[in-house]
Amino acid sequence: MNKISYIRWFNEIGLDDVPLVGGKNASLGEMYQNLTTEGVRVPNGFAVTAEAYRYVLEHNKAWQPLHEALDCESDSCICHETARIYPVQDLSGTPIA
Repeated sequence: MNKISYIRWFNEIGLDDVPLVGGKNASLGEMYQNLTTEGVRVPNGFAVTAEAYRYVLEHNKAWQPLHEALDCESDSCICHETARIYPVQDLSGTPIA
């Protein structure tokens, strides 16, 4: 059985991996890979994948409440509804795969 990995180490990712790990993490991967070879000390680390985030939302049945909280059209509505998102993102009890 092929096990899904929800993390990628910086030495495994680069700018081509933006859809997988996001722009900031992809940039950290680029920095790690390119600057360490130049003698700049960049600590290795890891990125949590977008697939992992989707899994957590699905496992916690959080997609619908998240969409409902963000389904508004004005800036003031979004600011107000953002406070409702934090409990939706409470991921306690989520199994580690």
